[in-house]
Amino acid sequence: MKARLFVFLALLAIALPLFIGFVGVYLNARQMDEAAHQLASAGLESDDALRPQILGQVQSARQRLVLFSGFSILASLAVAALVSWQFYKKMDQFLSDGLSSLRALAQGDFSSRPFHAQAGFFPKLQSAFEETMEKLAALYSGLTDKIYQRTEELNLRAKQAETLYQGGRALSSSLPLNELLDIILAQLARIIQNDRAALLLRQGDGLVIAASRGFPDSARPLDIWVDIKPGDVFDEIYRTRQPLSIPDITQRPDWQNVPGLKPARAWVGLPLISSGEVIGMLSIVRETFTAFSQDEIMQAATFAGQAAYGIHNARLLDQVTRFNQELEEQVNRRTEELASALEQLARLDRTKSNFIHIASHELRTPLTVISGYNQILLSHPTILRDESLHDLAAGIQNGSNRLQEIVNSMLELAKIESQVMQLNPKPLSVASVLRELLSRFAGVLEERRLSLRVNDLSSLPVIEADSEGIYKVFNNLIGNAIKFTPDGGSITVTGWTLPPERDFPDGAVKIEVRDTGIGIAPDAIELIFTRFYQTGEVSLHSSGSTKFKGGGPGLGLTVARGIVEMHRGKLWAESPGYDEQNCPGSKFFVVLPNRQRPPTRELLKKTGRLVEKGPS
Repeated sequence: MKARLFVFLALLAIALPLFIGFVGVYLNARQMDEAAHQLASAGLESDDALRPQILGQVQSARQRLVLFSGFSILASLAVAALVSWQFYKKMDQFLSDGLSSLRALAQGDFSSRPFHAQAGFFPKLQSAFEETMEKLAALYSGLTDKIYQRTEELNLRAKQAETLYQGGRALSSSLPLNELLDIILAQLARIIQNDRAALLLRQGDGLVIAASRGFPDSARPLDIWVDIKPGDVFDEIYRTRQPLSIPDITQRPDWQNVPGLKPARAWVGLPLISSGEVIGMLSIVRETFTAFSQDEIMQAATFAGQAAYGIHNARLLDQVTRFNQELEEQVNRRTEELASALEQLARLDRTKSNFIHIASHELRTPLTVISGYNQILLSHPTILRDESLHDLAAGIQNGSNRLQEIVNSMLELAKIESQVMQLNPKPLSVASVLRELLSRFAGVLEERRLSLRVNDLSSLPVIEADSEGIYKVFNNLIGNAIKFTPDGGSITVTGWTLPPERDFPDGAVKIEVRDTGIGIAPDAIELIFTRFYQTGEVSLHSSGSTKFKGGGPGLGLTVARGIVEMHRGKLWAESPGYDEQNCPGSKFFVVLPNRQRPPTRELLKKTGRLVEKGPS
């Protein structure tokens, strides 16, 4: 209404000056017409005196016409400008109020009234705007409620996810089964509200409660046995392998109530599935008629999967723990048995060493007597004249010499083991030692049709060594090669010079004794260096130091390695294997340092000549 009145007054203010101007113009025009008529009727040519008067009237009318026209135009423009200014102010205020309301609307404030100052000025626009504001306010209020509701749901889901995560972490830790079961029920209470819960494990055709929560002590839940009957809730869970929810237990006539427990009202059962089999279930009870929601059941079912995995791991851990305990007991028992056996072997070894030491000394004296008297017999004229008697005496002497060699080996072994053997290192040519042995074995080699070739060793340097000990080393190695090489075979001795290295800072010589004999079994490569070791069946051995496969005391290689190691050298054997038909042969290597240095702490410990005392 106000807007219409304002427009009417504005139009009236504009039209009034125009009307006044038009009236003035009309009156002046009429006056001009009358003057023109008078002028025409009077005649201009006949009366010149009236002409100036009439022309003056016309001129005056013309001026008034111009004045009225200008006044009306200026007045109209002024009124129009004033009206426009007022309209601009009203519209600016209107738009400013509308913009303020829109800003308030953007901030959620729907209480502002944008056209209060211009109430009724734009009624339809104001009505439409306020109606829109009310609708937006209602929509905003609904959205706020929905956002709040969704936020609460998201917070709940986040809390449930966090609970599941924490529960999963707890279940994935390595814990004994009994501890894990209690943790499962404690975590379950955080996921789904319940009055009591039980974890049941399958045993045969029934279920036993392995852990419980919320049960009174008088109920003794761990003693409860649940029979699985066809068609009952437990059987249904095992058949379907799906969660089962019962909103109202009173509607299930097959429900098995437990004496001493408050009746259940709402119940849900969750299967525990591991490796494709149902190993048990979770039983969750509410004592009020508050059914479990689908969301709660889904969350609990997810947790049940984690719980089944944890139970599986805990069972494996228990099995491993029991196995480790049993294994540890067996190991301890076997260790005690081995320690006892080792102690017994050590006693036997000491007894054997003592026997060797005693026997070698006790045998040496009578052997010396026998050998001395036998040499007297060999030189007696009667024996010299009788060839048969001389052969008998010579046989006695050979046997005595053989026995003397065995006794000497026993004595040397006893000295080596007791660390009392003394070396006398002097400049020595290994080539000269081997040439001496070549002449010693010449007769045996010819008898057995064996070839012993010593390659050129002139390039080998002179070393520092005990000549007697080195002679015994190669005597045993070549004698061993002769003994286990069939008739017609060959033995080759080769030597190299080794440059300085960590074990031999002054350089060394390396000697190889290779034969075409029957070889050595892989499992006997190291055993042949142990004392009294015999290859094959001992009862089938024949006696003889150079006879093929002849038996011996089994001391030669042990003594040889002992002497080499006392020189800070190395002795080892290599062979493809043992084969009496194809005779793969064997190789023995001896490495001797060029110079003899004082024994190192490591060497003394290795040879047993260093005894470290503990703190007193």
